[in-house]
Amino acid sequence: MEPLSTATVTAGGAALTVVLQELYETAKGTAKAHLKRIQARRRVEGLYKKAADIRRVKTIWQIDRAVDLYEFYCPTKISLRADSHPAVIDDICNFGEASHVVIRGTVGQGKSIFLRHLASRELVKGQKIPVFMELRRIRSSESLIDAIERELVSLGFWKSRELTEFLLGSGKICLFLDAFDEIESSASDRILSEIEHVVRAFHCDIYTTTRPETAVCLSNLFSVVDMQPLSPGEYEVVVRKVCGAKETAEAIIRGVKESGGSVQEVLTTPLMVALLVVRFRAEQSVPETRAAFYEGLFLLLLSRHDKSKAGYTRERRCLEGDSVFEEFFDSLCFETRKHAQSPIGRPDMVRLAKLACERSGVKTGVDDILYDVCKITCLLLEEGGEYRYIHKSVEEFHAARRIVRLPESESERIYKRLRSDQKWSAWRGELSFLEVTDRYRFSKYFVIPDMCSLIGVETSLPVPTDHKAVLEQKEAFARKLGVALDWYHDEKRGGKVSIMMGFTANRNSWSAHEIALRDLLQGIKFESEEEWRSMAESVAQSHTPHLADNQGHDRDMQRVTLYDIANGSSLFSPIMQNVLEMAFDLFILHISDVSAYVDNVEHQSRLVDL
Repeated sequence: MEPLSTATVTAGGAALTVVLQELYETAKGTAKAHLKRIQARRRVEGLYKKAADIRRVKTIWQIDRAVDLYEFYCPTKISLRADSHPAVIDDICNFGEASHVVIRGTVGQGKSIFLRHLASRELVKGQKIPVFMELRRIRSSESLIDAIERELVSLGFWKSRELTEFLLGSGKICLFLDAFDEIESSASDRILSEIEHVVRAFHCDIYTTTRPETAVCLSNLFSVVDMQPLSPGEYEVVVRKVCGAKETAEAIIRGVKESGGSVQEVLTTPLMVALLVVRFRAEQSVPETRAAFYEGLFLLLLSRHDKSKAGYTRERRCLEGDSVFEEFFDSLCFETRKHAQSPIGRPDMVRLAKLACERSGVKTGVDDILYDVCKITCLLLEEGGEYRYIHKSVEEFHAARRIVRLPESESERIYKRLRSDQKWSAWRGELSFLEVTDRYRFSKYFVIPDMCSLIGVETSLPVPTDHKAVLEQKEAFARKLGVALDWYHDEKRGGKVSIMMGFTANRNSWSAHEIALRDLLQGIKFESEEEWRSMAESVAQSHTPHLADNQGHDRDMQRVTLYDIANGSSLFSPIMQNVLEMAFDLFILHISDVSAYVDNVEHQSRLVDL
């Protein structure tokens, strides 16, 4: 949309004059007199400019001054029905016949910006007068009609209840009511009742935004549509819009791509992208890990998002300080991860929240602190008596932070239990964060013991000159390093079975060292795809005699080890022996590197103590 130039204001004023003339022709009495007074060109253009102020907003990355939303606005995708595909909505006419719509979205999806965009579109079209209101600004002493009248007066209309009601019933006014979820809880029922009264009493289109689980979503007078998260790759469009400077945008996008996807997977809302831009401007770098991205996010959402809304402090029930509040959230995430269910029913969530309060020393009631977590940060969502996190990685990061906060003896016990009970797979997300945020203890109590167990030793590496020991450890390694064979019937090839093969971890013997080895085997490749497939078919013939019996209809999976392949196929034994030698040498090197890191940290610690 074009900037608000003098020409734009003049053209917009001309269109608005037509609307005001139509209103004047149908008005009577006091309303007609007031409309006649506002039809002067100067007044009309002034009204247009004031209405166009809805385009001026403060953002989380530009709090000190307002900017035109079209400097950064990106098209918004909406699901109109639960079974419909998301579509870009650019105008209220895209909602079809629905003229009373609740736009539902979670924190950071850009609900307010989207609503301002829709209102701006109506102003440019010149068919109706958009009235944009922030519902949180309704005073305790006034009704919704009073607030609408106050907003009309600010636009340039005269203060008159007769004029206000005439305009609402004229079909020429469109109400855009922002952020129902920001109404004080004590007033929300009253305001909803008054909104429903306006729907019933006047011929007036109403569009409102809210976070999930508010009373307006349950009103049978409104259609509810859902904002959609950003699709993979869409973050690039938002980055370019938010940054403005091409060089900065390209640097951020390049940094995200170089992160290997770990950062990109959290960039699902414009707010998350904006947070990335804010951090980049402050640090001149893109977080290299998801852990770095999430660090401080809780406190930022607790306060900064609402600082962009002048004069507004979101109602907060928890009286604890921010740091204690964050420690509670860490503890809650740890307890819900142990609970290992999603969504979580309210009785279980209350029980887990009580445990988290005890762990973090929170005195606030469970209902109040859960309310704040859900309504202020929106990192935890409640819907229909069930709770779920906005993104699984949020829960994983804060559960990992809880482990980081623990004394060393307790964290050692947790790491040992994860290894011995083979629970590492369920806690893979937390371990990936701990690898960065708790590197020393993670390495000492988790990685080294686990990697050593793979080669059949306790905590020490084999002596290179002890050839017998090295051979034993190499065999143990080969027997535990798994290969997956996957086959299916290929109708296009006349029933020939195709085989796909890739290195993976044997679920029964492989453990947490998959984290340390995730890049290791990527470098072990065959000369060609034909060589790979030939070997795969040879292995399948040696290890899958039942394949011919499943008649090509069953999809199956079997795991064999590098030891099986290296010793079971005369054709490919030399190749696999070489692969095994390479993999084992790299594995030993990796253990050595991790051990050296731990030794260095402990040496530095001893020097500090001295």
